[in-house]
Amino acid sequence: MTGLIFRTFAASAVTELILPPFFRYSSVSTRPIRHTSSRFCVRCAASADAGVAFAPKPRDYSYTLNKKVKRLALKSVLSAKAQEENVVVIDEIKLDAIKTKPMASFLKAVGADTKALVVTAENNEVVVKSAANIPGVLVTFANLINVYDILNAKKLVVDKAALAKIEEVFA
Repeated sequence: MTGLIFRTFAASAVTELILPPFFRYSSVSTRPIRHTSSRFCVRCAASADAGVAFAPKPRDYSYTLNKKVKRLALKSVLSAKAQEENVVVIDEIKLDAIKTKPMASFLKAVGADTKALVVTAENNEVVVKSAANIPGVLVTFANLINVYDILNAKKLVVDKAALAKIEEVFA
């Protein structure tokens, strides 16, 4: 081999081998990795046709709240809406047919013509479909109300049966 230098010390019979720079590493594992082809490292960003260097990894950021905390949040939001006088209690929401115009005039008469949350005791198809085309109006049922919908609405329109159910379930 060319480039090898042997040095012998006079005091002992020890011979030292001096290696050129490309032979300095003792084994293959300590050598720096060369990324020359995607055949060797598919995920390494330096290889051709390889992955992204610091690609986003999907994570789940959701967490759960205790039932008592959820119930307390709902109570505090309902009491805050009542204190601001943004809750309208109706005896019964009754419409003859599935029409948007009577529902819009009903909400205007009640004073809830802006963003409103209409809460019914059970699924009333006439009310749900009548309010579907009115922008900013959301119809929900007493057992499905949540804090976000109440906070998002400017006015809360509740019928008496739904109010009784809310008090029974969440009180």
